[in-house]
Amino acid sequence: MSIQPVVKSLFSSAIADPPWPYRKVNGLDNELSGYVHHDGVKVIYPTMSVEDIQALPVGSLVSGYMFLWVVSPFLREGLKILEGWGFDYVTTLAWHKVPGLGVGFWFRGDHELVLVGTKWLDAAKKKKAPSVRTQTSSCFTHKRIGHSSKPDNVHEIVEERFPGPFLELFGRRSRPGWTVLGNGVDQPVGCESGPDIRDSLKDLLENAASQGAALQTFNEWCILHPDLPIKHVTKKQKRLVEEAVATTNGNSDQAVPQELDSPVEQTGTLTA
Repeated sequence: MSIQPVVKSLFSSAIADPPWPYRKVNGLDNELSGYVHHDGVKVIYPTMSVEDIQALPVGSLVSGYMFLWVVSPFLREGLKILEGWGFDYVTTLAWHKVPGLGVGFWFRGDHELVLVGTKWLDAAKKKKAPSVRTQTSSCFTHKRIGHSSKPDNVHEIVEERFPGPFLELFGRRSRPGWTVLGNGVDQPVGCESGPDIRDSLKDLLENAASQGAALQTFNEWCILHPDLPIKHVTKKQKRLVEEAVATTNGNSDQAVPQELDSPVEQTGTLTA
């Protein structure tokens, strides 16, 4: 089996979790202060400016859907980055963290948002990736986990309801079926020694071998999950099915109406 993308972009759906450029909360424009207390030790981790995050060539690699993790102080910047990457903001997901009372200044942060965007498919912004009716709750509850690590809920939603291949930016853990980029993938906190995200993206854009490896990763996952993504049946499609059954009186040889095609227009197809 092999993946035959219909569009030039390599990936159809992506998750990104940027290292937001926090500063000390004292009103001064001082140096970035990304750090976390891990096992009782203060660990410094590298951050990126909003401008550098927005300059990443994500739009050249992702043709369909973006799921952008954003912390509340950077909500405005998150929307700007989403637009800069070529996506139209459509909705949010929310992670309710337990136990409660996390860190924060105005309020103790017990939630984190995911901005969901669909890719504009033409320069005139008249066509974008189709809407996906997931029938999934916009909020999920999950215990707090390690620094920068996110629960698998969003990955599972993407895998079950959205087309691949899949890309994750600034990931902390490798995942079957996904191309995961980040300098801390499968590394302990404070030991981020992997390649810079900019170099990794450049390699994906220019290196045919890296592109082939990404497609192979997704292809192998598809073989193990032949029934994904799940396609939600709309009321119109349900009505058409009922009409088709009534018309054929149970004759399974009768062709199903063309309108019964998936409501999610796949940006890539899996062929033998």
